[in-house]
Amino acid sequence: MRIVVVYDIRDDKKRKRILKLMKGYGKWQQYSVFECELNRTKLNEMITRIKKIIDERNDSVLIYNLCVTCAAQTILIGTAQPYEEEEIIVV
Repeated sequence: MRIVVVYDIRDDKKRKRILKLMKGYGKWQQYSVFECELNRTKLNEMITRIKKIIDERNDSVLIYNLCVTCAAQTILIGTAQPYEEEEIIVV
């Protein structure tokens, strides 16, 4: 499933930890925005790891699920680049 993760984290250290974590799950699109292609297991893993880092009383993380039709209708303006999963070849 294709998802978009948007976050607003007050603490600089925690924000840097989330940035580093999210780079392992998807493509960094803008300052606090990531686009990811994850199965249900990876999504649940990511959510668990995010919850261990943030302060749920002060920080916010929004995860939007993009259906195939919605993802195909994404409008790109300016220098925006579409999300493309990297091809991995195992030899």
